[in-house]
Amino acid sequence: MKTEVFVVVKSINSLGQIEASVECMHVALSGPLLESETVFSSRANACAERNRLEGFPDADSDANESGI
Repeated sequence: MKTEVFVVVKSINSLGQIEASVECMHVALSGPLLESETVFSSRANACAERNRLEGFPDADSDANESGI
């Protein structure tokens, strides 16, 4: 059985600013998912971390963004 996890992908652009995006992956786990600073079990938590990295305040509406 595969588990849906959300990964925050970070990079630094040519201006030296941190850019981050949220990607969804389906992985087969051999045990429980342990969240880290880049892997999350919910899209909302991943979006909150992305916003934190990019310096934006938390926005509940980010969890409902399409195309993330």
